[in-house]
Amino acid sequence: MMLESMKVEDLSIDGCEELASLWQTKWGWLASLRSLHNLKIQHWPQIVSMGAAKVEEQAELVQLDIPCNIEHLTIQGCEGLEKLSATLQSLMCLRKLELVECPKLVSLLTDNLPPTLKSLKILCCKNLQCLLDDRENINFSGTSLLESLEISNCEALKSVSSSGKLPVRLKSLRIWWSKLDYIALEIGDNICLESIELIRCTNIKYLPEGLDRLSRLQCIDLGGCSNLDCFPASGLPASNLKSVSLSGCLKLEVLPNFYSLQELWISNCPMMKSIGEAGLPTNLTSLFMYDPNFSKVVMEWGLHRLTSLKKLRIDGSDFIDVVSFPHVKIGMNMKLPPSLTRFEIINFKNLRKLSSKGFQNLTSLQFLSIENCPKLKSLPKKEMLPSLLVLFIYNCPVLKKRYRRDKGKLWSNIAHIPCVRIDN
Repeated sequence: MMLESMKVEDLSIDGCEELASLWQTKWGWLASLRSLHNLKIQHWPQIVSMGAAKVEEQAELVQLDIPCNIEHLTIQGCEGLEKLSATLQSLMCLRKLELVECPKLVSLLTDNLPPTLKSLKILCCKNLQCLLDDRENINFSGTSLLESLEISNCEALKSVSSSGKLPVRLKSLRIWWSKLDYIALEIGDNICLESIELIRCTNIKYLPEGLDRLSRLQCIDLGGCSNLDCFPASGLPASNLKSVSLSGCLKLEVLPNFYSLQELWISNCPMMKSIGEAGLPTNLTSLFMYDPNFSKVVMEWGLHRLTSLKKLRIDGSDFIDVVSFPHVKIGMNMKLPPSLTRFEIINFKNLRKLSSKGFQNLTSLQFLSIENCPKLKSLPKKEMLPSLLVLFIYNCPVLKKRYRRDKGKLWSNIAHIPCVRIDN
């Protein structure tokens, strides 16, 4: 074959429905591809085990040997695949392994994973129940080099590992769409985690104790974890945690104390009624509130305290009595931080004007978006928006008529803004 004399680094083999092994006579040329680093195998329904089978198993199993110089291996749509063979440990160059749409895969024996593996991605393996079976390798979590773990659309998944431990060198944990009960029983010696992302893990009720010891944790993203009702009593890291996003966490009532947080997103958390004893950190730079209950809680606490805030979004669905924004009344201070560069306001049903006085200190504001404010009829005076570069207006019929380009009677008040978009 011509490939034998070529420097092949990437190879994809698709739809070999009757092929049982790469090492059948006519496929022996793969052994000579010393430059092959990335191998993708798709739709080989005959393959049961990846790696050379043990002697006593060879009569029973259809097996697939993998060239030992592979760094990135993707196995997709292999309907008969049941396990990875122990001989995969000989792949001393393998850094990244992806398994996609392998419905018979139930778990992975950690003894059979290459010791050099740093990234593991499992997608759409519908019968996967326990990803890392480490019952016979009690030292796996401490010795594994695994840094990135991604699991998506494995609906039967109950646990990440049978021991309840995460690999201690793990930096990124990303799990989507599963029936996972917990990510770990305890954090243990894992201090390398930098990001945790759990999306549509509807069975999770709690996060493990010890999160406060994750000194390198920078990002937490929890979406659609509808049964999660609280954060661990030990709290979250006091330093380095920069971004938290909470969406569809229907039972969460109280935020933990944040100390170094810079970005906070809250959406569809209807029970959220408290921002914690310490309040929000004054060094917060971005606050996106898509939840009306939480918006009200923060407004009562006082936005003016966030002296470093640059980006702000407020959902005003609960502010049915507010006709002018921002305004100050007993028990609520709506004064905006002068540090703002981006401001988005949405769903103020009875709002009639944006107060010029409230905007007079926003000398750095560059982006203003107003959405679903059907009664709003006036914007701040022209001189109150000297730095504004972008103005978006959506579903605000009165504003649309009064500020229509070249035709609205108040168009001249916003004509100086470089980018104005009204209802697209």
